[in-house]
Amino acid sequence: MKSYITLARPFTLLPPLFGIISGAVCAWGSAHNPDPSRAVTLSVILTVALGSLCASFLNAASNAINQIYDLEIDRINKPSRPLVTGELTIRQAWVFSWILYALAIVPTWWVVVYPYTTWPAKFFAPLSQHECFFIYIAGMLFTFIYSAPALGRTKKHPIGANLTIAIPRGCLLKVAGWTMVAHATVAEPWYIGAIFMLFLLGAASTKDFSDIEGDRAGGCRTLPIAFGVRKAAYMIAPSFVIPWLLMPLGAHLGILTGNRLALDILGVTLSIWGAYTVWLILELGPQGARRDDPRTRRDATVLIGLLFVVLTWGALMAGLRAGSAHNTFPTMSGHWIPPGLFEQSPWWTNLFENPTTVQFIHRWLAKLLVLGVLLMAWRARRTEAVLAAAMALVQLSLGIATILTGVDIPVATLHQAGAVLLLTFVIVVRHRATPSRASPLSAIVGA
Repeated sequence: MKSYITLARPFTLLPPLFGIISGAVCAWGSAHNPDPSRAVTLSVILTVALGSLCASFLNAASNAINQIYDLEIDRINKPSRPLVTGELTIRQAWVFSWILYALAIVPTWWVVVYPYTTWPAKFFAPLSQHECFFIYIAGMLFTFIYSAPALGRTKKHPIGANLTIAIPRGCLLKVAGWTMVAHATVAEPWYIGAIFMLFLLGAASTKDFSDIEGDRAGGCRTLPIAFGVRKAAYMIAPSFVIPWLLMPLGAHLGILTGNRLALDILGVTLSIWGAYTVWLILELGPQGARRDDPRTRRDATVLIGLLFVVLTWGALMAGLRAGSAHNTFPTMSGHWIPPGLFEQSPWWTNLFENPTTVQFIHRWLAKLLVLGVLLMAWRARRTEAVLAAAMALVQLSLGIATILTGVDIPVATLHQAGAVLLLTFVIVVRHRATPSRASPLSAIVGA
């Protein structure tokens, strides 16, 4: 029994459980909850519990299948696994996997949302009501596409591997959780799923840095193998920041129906965490360019904080379509301080919901940010700080162009991408102004 538990890798079951439950909670609190009373009934609790248990079985089956096809790789990377040690045979692993797949898929037929509240009603509900069942089947197929040579074994391809992890475990997992409470025929669950899919596109590669030797021997061209450790680290870095900025954007576009302020705070908080992750990724780079510079480090820290504030009001700009409110520069429709800044009541709602006020704040914060980056570059006189200053001027120009063109979509998209690039440049400045650690991450992954 212990060998089967090891084969299932139970410590990996928590993320799918969290994904399912969080997806269900999002559906329950959304405007698309089919139950007008939003009651947490026994039927809802049991449905989510059943779906969560099935997700655990599906993940365990996926782990077992992956170990079957990765036997030669695991002889190098994970020599203590039961198939490598001979504690279990391949046939036993296959039987175990199919039992788990059956336990994962079949019960989801009963995962049907309100108004079907009894088990017989759920079982005989129309085919269109069994959304969760079909999502779980799709999830099962992705596990084979990832591992099985006959179906492509995308694990051998640097981009394909990440896609076949990100789609089921990022997007479909959240949508499956949603279908345990509400229907997935609206944009919101897929938008939420897309956020986590974009995150996993990069995060899925983190394990590959420590598995290089075995993956290379097994013919798997992961990102670190295909592009090198340092380049691969930079390639996955945006996935730790960009997806979380989509949260406040989705809230203000009306796609996400939760509390907008809460989503703004959550998105910014996760972006800060992502920025810190980017910092750790930069540890994979050359350490020789780093020089202890407390003043530059302090300046860059302040600017990173200001950048997140500017990004927050940038998201509000996009959500409220505030860029169309005033399409002149440097004044706003001929006014340095435009009328109507505080016409809404209570006054503080203008800061987040009045297009004129939001644009006014974003403009002046952006100017302050650019001045700050230029001052940092002048004081530091470091190459990376000068590059950050140049990027700040480009970003300011893109912002002005976005306003003057009436928010032309290609220009606005470049402006949003520029914000992420500017953040990256300033993080690099702070990183280079910080003395090297005794044991950089590059040593851990063997760079």
